[in-house]
Amino acid sequence: MTKAAELAKMGEVLTNSQIGGRRNIIINGAMQVAQRGTSQTGITASANEGYSTVDRFAFDGAGHNAVFTATQSTDAPTGFSNSLKMDCTTADTSIGASDYLMLQTRLEGLMYNN
Repeated sequence: MTKAAELAKMGEVLTNSQIGGRRNIIINGAMQVAQRGTSQTGITASANEGYSTVDRFAFDGAGHNAVFTATQSTDAPTGFSNSLKMDCTTADTSIGASDYLMLQTRLEGLMYNN
């Protein structure tokens, strides 16, 4: 094996192993883990719901009166077996400029201030 081939092989090993770092830093990005249940109804902006269904994905909002249902769904993109589905079961017809709705995930090793 030539020196160039050896270096190329070493680079491939480093890139594809733990030494090369974590490639997917989104924890539960495939929506496979739902320890808190696979469905929750009555999610509103007035209560900080936190992790309601699919783990590591939290719902938060303020100011509006909309109500949602969150489910771990099998209707997912190609290559995935699950997805997180948010259904608006009661719409808010008077959304204000300061109203917001947020679906968030938190990355390991990063600090957040709430």
